Amino acid sequence: MENNNFPKKIIVVGGGLIGVLCSLMLKRNAYEVHYIHSERFSLSKRTYALSPSIIKWLKSFNLSKQFLASLNSVRAIEVFKSVENTQLNFNSNEIDEPVLAYMVKEHSLLSEFKLKLVHQAIDCYDQPKSLKIFNGNQSVGITLGDIELKSSLLIACDGAKSPIRDQLSIEKKTKDFKQTALVFEFETSKDYSSKAFQFFLGDSILAILPIKSKLMSVVWSCDNDVFERMQSLNDAAFKKELIKIVGDKFGTVELISKREHFPLLMTKVSSFFQKRVLLMGDAAHSIHPLAGQGLNLGIRDIIELERGIKKSNYLDLGLSGFLRRYERSRRVDIQQFSLLTSGLQWIYSRKSKNVNYLIAKGMNFIEHSDFIKNKLIKRAIS
Repeated sequence: MENNNFPKKIIVVGGGLIGVLCSLMLKRNAYEVHYIHSERFSLSKRTYALSPSIIKWLKSFNLSKQFLASLNSVRAIEVFKSVENTQLNFNSNEIDEPVLAYMVKEHSLLSEFKLKLVHQAIDCYDQPKSLKIFNGNQSVGITLGDIELKSSLLIACDGAKSPIRDQLSIEKKTKDFKQTALVFEFETSKDYSSKAFQFFLGDSILAILPIKSKLMSVVWSCDNDVFERMQSLNDAAFKKELIKIVGDKFGTVELISKREHFPLLMTKVSSFFQKRVLLMGDAAHSIHPLAGQGLNLGIRDIIELERGIKKSNYLDLGLSGFLRRYERSRRVDIQQFSLLTSGLQWIYSRKSKNVNYLIAKGMNFIEHSDFIKNKLIKRAIS
């Protein structure tokens, strides 16, 4: 077995949730962690739907009572295909589970886990604008000004535009959905604190997620021409467009946040690792947000890495045998969700009457098939 002088030292790069969680996971498995981070994600107002299995794993970090109390349980989801007025209903009671998902704000997650970095005595460094990597067969190193760090493995959690991936020239394929996601929040006069909604509209997909009583978070994935039109509207006109879709379902609607936006792309890489550098989270894969699985997939990367640590005999995680085994274990899960989300996006964006007729028939069939609905729910929450 190949040896190096830094078998228990690992460098983690990335200031977001995946970088923080990966660092904490490695520390509790007795690795010496050097965490390189920036603060550019800290002001994000995005809201995520985390699966019950992910929350169960997160609880293993002894989460605070305050944070646990901030989680909002989603017990039902209503899916609409507006043109045909067809509807699907998913409910946790149908599979004897307490919840389908937990809603949580990104800044709450980051605040909770960044506090733990301090208590776990993890070495933290500010990430420079350019990071030079020296990736060899025996070790990997980086320079931070006058500081040089060496380790057995560098884990790149530096996002979908990963500079580390580009520096190493790891091949990637990007699918542009030609859509932009609008993200915002609104208050309602009706209480849907445990129910989420999704509207497939042909030229856009509107996901409405409950943060707490009478407060909803929205991810509106719009074709680019629709996005340009929506961006040109003032708040009053924009609210009218929203109400055209949802009607009086939520009672009185009041926008309470600015509209943020980001382009929708799907990224696949030729390899998850190169020598002693491993890509993780959005640096390794990104998918369409309609299934709400992006962050779940990133956290499952970390869970699988921890599973590999516990069941393998590798002291040196930078060895190609360990990294290749990890890559194989993750590809199937990621490919399944990539195909699911891109397939659903394509199907539900079709404007053909024949396709819409078949979609309506299919949704009606699923709605009346407990077996299929239960399979879909269990796959989503696993």
